Amino acid sequence: MEVVSVIIPTYNSVGTLARAIQSVLAQTRPADEIIVVDDGSTDDTQRLIAEQFPQVRYQRQPNAGPSATRNAGAKLAQGTILALLDSDDAWVPTKLQRQLEVLAERPDLCGLSCHRIRVKFSAEGEELSRRPSKHADGGLDEITFAEELWGNRICGPAMVMRRDAFERVGGYDTGMHVSEDLDLWLRLLGAGEKLAVLREALYVFTERPGSQRTKLDRMQGAATEILRRWDPQSSAAAAQLLTTAQHQKVCKWWWLKLTFHALRTGDRPRARDCARQASRYRSGTLYLEGAGLAALYCPALFALVGTVKGFPRLTG
Repeated sequence: MEVVSVIIPTYNSVGTLARAIQSVLAQTRPADEIIVVDDGSTDDTQRLIAEQFPQVRYQRQPNAGPSATRNAGAKLAQGTILALLDSDDAWVPTKLQRQLEVLAERPDLCGLSCHRIRVKFSAEGEELSRRPSKHADGGLDEITFAEELWGNRICGPAMVMRRDAFERVGGYDTGMHVSEDLDLWLRLLGAGEKLAVLREALYVFTERPGSQRTKLDRMQGAATEILRRWDPQSSAAAAQLLTTAQHQKVCKWWWLKLTFHALRTGDRPRARDCARQASRYRSGTLYLEGAGLAALYCPALFALVGTVKGFPRLTG
């Protein structure tokens, strides 16, 4: 029988951490251990755990970022299955049960994510909307390397994964402070491991007001690094997984995504820069070439079409 270790990294999230832990304690298939790794918080996180959740294993460390925090949790874990949860999100009660059932049926999978329910809050903490995934029909999608690089289809904090696979690729890259999940999934898939997404809305993702411009700064740097790492012209590993033409297409798509999100936040200079970056790549498709021209010469139309069509999120 699998032993499940839940890893919750946290940093100054005392206002939401109790809800996250309670959602784990409410699982129909109980977790075998819950580990909270405190990444140098300056709030009352330690007291919250001591007073309300004595059954939780608590570890405090100097601030080192999300990758190092998750790695620290994995080192402490005793389980054969590592289950990830962000401290401001939550699980529906059947999440662990359903994912473990699928992993038992598919021992070839090293990890399984799921769909999510997106809950939007105001700055005052009022719930504004709750939207389950439109595609949560109970099916199972095995994700290829090319699909993940293109569409970032795996919701990282919704993942349960086999510990041995996590350790084989060295865990999270501590040099990545954003898109660290995407980087890990690509390395797993690049090493021949199999990952899948269960099309059931089992993860509750909370969206709160924040600095989208700061987020874009970090996302742009992370996207540049990931696309560089998986360039088949400079990486033998990447050359085994995709062609130069496929990489060009992915690069154009990623820079167009960045263009759209820059326009959405009102950062027109960044949008122009990203659109110019996108124009450097040839996709071989009329759709992307047309989108690239619109981003350069008619950004208002590009933003409108992206909004209507539902332009993909930047990261998972």
